[in-house]
Amino acid sequence: MKKATSIIIIVLTLALPFFVNWLTTFGNVNTNNDWIGFFGGYFGAIIGGIITGLVAYGIALFQVRKIERDQKVESINKFLMTYHVIYPSLERLIVLLDKGSEHRAPLYSLMISHLERETQSKEMGNTNAKDSRLLFALASKDLSDIVEVREEIKEIGVNINELRDEYISLCFYGEYIKLKQTLNKILKIINTFLFHDDLIPKNEIEKVYNFYHDMHSNNNVIQHKLAHDKTDFVRDVYKIKSELEALYQRKTKEKEKLNLGYNYFF
Repeated sequence: MKKATSIIIIVLTLALPFFVNWLTTFGNVNTNNDWIGFFGGYFGAIIGGIITGLVAYGIALFQVRKIERDQKVESINKFLMTYHVIYPSLERLIVLLDKGSEHRAPLYSLMISHLERETQSKEMGNTNAKDSRLLFALASKDLSDIVEVREEIKEIGVNINELRDEYISLCFYGEYIKLKQTLNKILKIINTFLFHDDLIPKNEIEKVYNFYHDMHSNNNVIQHKLAHDKTDFVRDVYKIKSELEALYQRKTKEKEKLNLGYNYFF
């Protein structure tokens, strides 16, 4: 229907001058020059109007696309801002949980090492006091390192939680929430692990709870289970890091294309 209407309008527009020409045979227009002037003015107005309309349409279309492009670039820039906070935090977290550093073993190794040394120290008792004291000192050092790891993970959590939600890309928002939940779970595991350890100072109420757990389920067994549970969260961290890397590559390419298209016009 719209196509037929457009055709009718075009036909009428082109036919109008010829209708006017027929009227001029009655003597209203006296010279060919008048007729040529009429046609020139008529079609000139049409062509001029079309050109003006096309220019106006082109300018409006360019402005709309520029606004869309600027909005996309702003969204990508917000993502990149969060990326430069989250990605280093994930790398640091992986070192703390899994890789370890030159001066300190990863969390899982520290937990297992501490439990083994603490158990061996207790078993030796007075039969080999020297080795028992050495193992006790090493177990205490492991425990101190675990506390340090906990504090560093807390710091990572603070940095992540300070990010503004509106700066998080929608396609990464689910992983962002999962990361925060994972950090909280890891901290809970560490805190529970420390609570069940005999070397951690406790108030009277905590001692009662600790003694109750040791009688009914054995604190050492609980700690071993916690250490192994932590490995599940390490896999989650690696997965989040991998998805963030892929998203960064995609967003970087999108920005390059947007900038290339913008520079083409300027």
